[in-house]
Amino acid sequence: MKFIDLLFFISPVILISCEGTMEDSALVENSLVYDNVEKDSYIYPNKIEIQTDSKVVVKMFDAWHEMLDIQTMHYRIEVGFYIYYDFFNKQFYFSELFYGPKIYYKDDYKEDNKATMKYGDIVKESELCAFFHCHTPYYGMSYTRETGYSAADEEMANILGIPGLLFDYGPKFVTGIYNYVDMEPQIYDFGPFRRTRKFI
Repeated sequence: MKFIDLLFFISPVILISCEGTMEDSALVENSLVYDNVEKDSYIYPNKIEIQTDSKVVVKMFDAWHEMLDIQTMHYRIEVGFYIYYDFFNKQFYFSELFYGPKIYYKDDYKEDNKATMKYGDIVKESELCAFFHCHTPYYGMSYTRETGYSAADEEMANILGIPGLLFDYGPKFVTGIYNYVDMEPQIYDFGPFRRTRKFI
């Protein structure tokens, strides 16, 4: 959050977390169907193209506002989704929103009380090109939270072989005194520049 190739195409995908915890998800689809198209014509978008696409930007902000709407002073929940690319229509599309578990601040004294993002099924493996999630405000007992992607986030991107995108706050650390609702998110990217695996 190794047998990476096998993880990506055959076995359950190990999916993440953001403060160091990883969780299992459903099986990745392992059948690819391409009709009348040369395989070499498939070049996946890179992470700059993905994060600057207008449809992707709108979807990321939708997830961000959804994340803010469900936070409280007592717990935090991460929100994310998969990003796909339709080669025929040359446009991005997205999975449904996925939600991590409620992580209660009162339990922050426990070592394993970490915010976790658990994704659902990959419904079109051949068109998966990136994943996105949001980090949350912080009102916990540690008083501050370091921003940006975690080691587990980066490991997830490298295991899947796809770019990871993240919305988090801009300052290096955030604390409960911040006006989180009015603060704009900053985009962070990590992992491969573009999807590194094409076909089985």
